[in-house]
Amino acid sequence: KRYSFISAKDKGANALKVTFTPMHGVGGYWMTRCFESFALPSFVKVDAQHDPDPEFSTVEFPNPEEGAGALKLSMEAADANKSVLILANDPDSDRLAVAEKVNNEWYIYNGNEIAVLLSDWYFSQYMRANPSADKSKLCM
Repeated sequence: KRYSFISAKDKGANALKVTFTPMHGVGGYWMTRCFESFALPSFVKVDAQHDPDPEFSTVEFPNPEEGAGALKLSMEAADANKSVLILANDPDSDRLAVAEKVNNEWYIYNGNEIAVLLSDWYFSQYMRANPSADKSKLCM
C-alpha cells in the first residue's frame, strides 16, 4: 500500500528543508520516525528543544501557537540552516504550528490556514491520482 504522495524527486537533494521542534516534549522521537518511514530527508532539529524537558527551559510558555516568542529558537535554527519551513509541536504533540519564510520574514500560519493548505494539497493529490473522480461525491 502506498502511504505517501511525495515523489522520489521531491525527496532528493532539492527537497524542501524543514525545521522541527517538539518544544521539549515527546514529538521529537515520533517526528523522526515519521520522516524515516516516508523516506523524507532529515529535518533540522532545534537541538535545545529536541529532548523532553518537564521544565520547558527554553520557552516561557511551551505552546507553539503563541507565535514568534515560542518559535524564536526554531526561527534561529531555520535561518542558520537555510530552512524556509518550520513545524512545531507542543510538548504532548497534540497541537501544531507552521511558519514559512516569505520575503525574508517569518509568517506564522493560523489553524484555519493550516487546515485549508492541508485540505487543498490532499484534494489536488487525490485528483491527480483519480482524474475521473466525481467531485460532487467527495467530502473534505
